[in-house]
Amino acid sequence: MADDNTKAAVCNGMAKLFDRPDLADFTIVCGGTQWQVNQIVLSLQSPVFEKVCNGEFLETKQRKIDVSEHDPTHVESLVNYLYSSRLCFHVEMCVLADKYDIQGLVKLSATKFELLVNSTSSPAEIAPAAAIAYEAASVTKAIRKNLIAHVIKQGLFSYATKCEELEMVMKEYPEFAIDMARAMSNLSSWLHPPTANPRQFKCTNCAKTFDWYMPGSQAAIYSCPGCEVPFSGRHWRASAVDVPALAE
Repeated sequence: MADDNTKAAVCNGMAKLFDRPDLADFTIVCGGTQWQVNQIVLSLQSPVFEKVCNGEFLETKQRKIDVSEHDPTHVESLVNYLYSSRLCFHVEMCVLADKYDIQGLVKLSATKFELLVNSTSSPAEIAPAAAIAYEAASVTKAIRKNLIAHVIKQGLFSYATKCEELEMVMKEYPEFAIDMARAMSNLSSWLHPPTANPRQFKCTNCAKTFDWYMPGSQAAIYSCPGCEVPFSGRHWRASAVDVPALAE
């Protein structure tokens, strides 16, 4: 946790530097556009930029690099990436891709986010990404689903582990709190006191398989943790792998 919090603090610090041109000590030039940047940020993020900033090149002496052979919009995206949280970047790319109806990029951004969020346990890093996702909730369903699942799985928000960063986002975006409550309620519905070993179930809608205890109520509704489609306890009992269905 300490390592993740340190990384989050570094990322947040770099993001703040982006808004402080008075602290800049290097310039990236592309055509008629210039970006006032920081050598430490470039060096930490890119081995190539590190050599440019600390080598014996003309760019090193001038504290400036010209990349006019590239498209200015691409360079701007690169600079934004260097200064932003990785999680936030993928959420922002998803929102941008949806705006221009680039569905392939929408899916790629969601996939990249899922892979990255699973590697962090820092609420300080997750909270800003959650805020961006819920600001554009209509286009970030997959990202929000992965975010909620990760927060619950890692126990980042519970009665025992208070988290001011996530609480602040929930207060600003109540839908986040509602989604968390629904997900935790759905999870608790599966937590029937174990009277036997867990069984493997297979969802008849999405074909996802998962291990859990046999539902305690035949009439109660339990949602699939994969596709979230609800089925009765009787249905789930019939869908259990290697478990005989109940007699009618």
